[in-house]
Amino acid sequence: MEDVIESTEPGTATSAVQKQKRTRKPSPNSNAALKAKLQAAKEKIHELESRAAPVLQIKPSTDETVTFFTEMDLGIDKEGKTYVKNAYPLHYNDKVRQDLVNEIDRLETAEKDAMINPNLSGHLGQIKEQLTKARNTLDKMEEVKDKIRVNKDTVSKVRNSLGEKIRESMPKLSAMMNRTADAHDEAMKMTMPCIELTPQEAGIAKRNGIKVSSDRKVSRTQATMLWQYCGNALGETRDAETLRRD
Repeated sequence: MEDVIESTEPGTATSAVQKQKRTRKPSPNSNAALKAKLQAAKEKIHELESRAAPVLQIKPSTDETVTFFTEMDLGIDKEGKTYVKNAYPLHYNDKVRQDLVNEIDRLETAEKDAMINPNLSGHLGQIKEQLTKARNTLDKMEEVKDKIRVNKDTVSKVRNSLGEKIRESMPKLSAMMNRTADAHDEAMKMTMPCIELTPQEAGIAKRNGIKVSSDRKVSRTQATMLWQYCGNALGETRDAETLRRD
C-alpha cells in the first residue's frame, strides 16, 4: 500500500511559523479560502463514502472468513442490525480510490498551510480531523484487499467454480445473435434461484450480502456478482460476457 501520510517534526513546524512571520503577510482572503476548501473536502469525503446506491438490504452472516466489503459498505437498519448497502464494494471502483488519494493530498496541503500561517492555525484541528477520517477510509479499503490476498486460493477456487456454472446457464453467443434464446427462460434465470452453490460458496455469498435459498441456490445475476467480486480481488476480468460459449 502506498504511504500517503507525511509526518512533521514539532520543532520544524515552530521554526516555520517564526520564519513565516518575518517574511510574509497572510492574504486577507486566506481564512475564507481555507473555509471553502475544508467544506469542499468534507463534502467530497461524504460523497466517497456514500457513492454506491443502497440496493442490497441483506444482513451478512459470519460463516465464512472471505469478505469483499468494508465498514463503509455497511448500513444499519431500523432494528440496529447491519446490512450490506452497496451492490459492489467501494474499493471495487479504482476511480473512487484515486479520488480519495487526491483528497488526502489536498488536505495535507491545507494542513501545512495552517501550520505555517498564524491566521489559519485555528482551523488546524478541523483539518486534522478530516485528514484522519480520509486516511482511515483509505486504510480500510487497503486492509480488505490484504485480507483477500491471504485467502487468494479460496477466492480463485470459488471464481473458477462459479464461472463454469454461470457459463452453463447462459445461452450460446450464436443463439443471442440469431435471437433464438428463450427470453422468458433468460428472465427466470436472471431473477430466480437456479445456480446451486457448494456449502463454501453459499457461506461466502451470505457473508457478502447475497441472499441464498434454503437449497443453496442463487440467481444467475447474484452468482455473477459474486464471480465479479472474486475477479476484482484477483485482478482478473469482471466482464461476464467472457464466460459465454460461442
